[in-house]
Amino acid sequence: MTPFLALIALMLPVALGYSLISLLDTRKIIPTTLRLALAYGLGSGLLTLWMFLLGALHMPLTIQTLNYPLATFLAICLLFISKSAKRSFSKRLRHAIPSFSLDPLSFLFLLFILLQTGYVFWRSFTVPVSAWDAFATHTFNAKILFYEQSLKYLSSMPHNNYPLHVPLLQAWLALNLGQWDDLFIHAIFPLYFLSTLIVQYHFLRTYVSIRWSLLGLGLLVSSPFLIYHATIGYRDFSMLYYNFTTIVLLLLWHRKKKNAHLVLAALFAGITSFVKLEGIGYLAIHLVLLTTILAHEQSMPLFRKFRLFFTFFIPAVSVCLIFHVYQHLIHPGTLPPNNNAFGLYSIGLEHGIDYIGRLSTVLGKIIQNLFFSGNWNLLWLILSISVLQLIHRGISVEIKLLFLALILFAAIYLPAYTLTQHYYWISQTETVLSRCILHILPLATVLIVLINFSKKS
Repeated sequence: MTPFLALIALMLPVALGYSLISLLDTRKIIPTTLRLALAYGLGSGLLTLWMFLLGALHMPLTIQTLNYPLATFLAICLLFISKSAKRSFSKRLRHAIPSFSLDPLSFLFLLFILLQTGYVFWRSFTVPVSAWDAFATHTFNAKILFYEQSLKYLSSMPHNNYPLHVPLLQAWLALNLGQWDDLFIHAIFPLYFLSTLIVQYHFLRTYVSIRWSLLGLGLLVSSPFLIYHATIGYRDFSMLYYNFTTIVLLLLWHRKKKNAHLVLAALFAGITSFVKLEGIGYLAIHLVLLTTILAHEQSMPLFRKFRLFFTFFIPAVSVCLIFHVYQHLIHPGTLPPNNNAFGLYSIGLEHGIDYIGRLSTVLGKIIQNLFFSGNWNLLWLILSISVLQLIHRGISVEIKLLFLALILFAAIYLPAYTLTQHYYWISQTETVLSRCILHILPLATVLIVLINFSKKS
């Protein structure tokens, strides 16, 4: 009965996200499978923001206060989209699963992807909470939220300055199950994994063939570190999904100029900042990418550029501020208790330090992690070799923007780990750097495909 209840419960955020996307995408330019992948992330993100707002207003977090208003809102959305849905449902259903014949090599890629996906779902539903950060922090906090049904003990929770998307989503799932279950609260993570695969596949299919799109997925799921994190209760895979999806939506907007892509990118960028503290920096990167895209639109009037920028900026930053305004103004007791805490509120430059030596250490750790750790298969080596292809061919705008994103991520982490107290997490630990790299891993697989794809192949 528990698996059935978990499935029914997770249909609410999917339905919520799907209905909102349908309202935004009135011209039905987003395919059904991609819409479902976006719906899960959008719905679960808005659900946890709703939970946080209720908790911040000192309202109890119960089924009645959480689900009933969302169900009412969902019903209203369905009333608005019912007519167009009736006209297009049968057509969209036929195209939900594209029909195509696979050549033997593409079939092997697909088989490998399905095997890895099957393993992710199998492990998620057979291994209970066991990883340290989940056991000691995120899932532990979710358990407190589930039993207390409020935020009143937030200041006493481990790492109380961390955003609460994952703990709140797990607590919500347990509320709908009617009990705490260390196994089935993992249900949210394989769905993020599946959604990421769908988002990457649809993005690649915009530019390359089916075979190359499946190759990109095969490269992605060949990473042992990615597969492992798709099955445990850490926040990093959720971070990967929201960050990558935001960048994909921005690139799709650049190509198709549809407002639905831009508004969705803004919402996903805002939710990114509610998953981990690093999300604030990632939001800044998303803003730089959008500004770069707008700057290269020579024929676009300046007023329209400003309007499009604020179409993204206002919802993204508004979502971001919800949690951090609460932290600073309403609940200041949730600031990090010590200098080694991994946070944004206590960052400071350290004086009298050999920064050149630190930079050498950080760069050495990054190189060792990318090429010799075994976390990523050969992905970063393949990308490095693929860059040589760019010498003999033109560079598309998409490739330039994806490389700009990688450079901007490096521009955040290199100073943070070299100049501040967070140098400790690079010099004395191994996993923190790997988890940061995980957030940008799909950018590498997408770049490999886009660089090496040729219409002749």
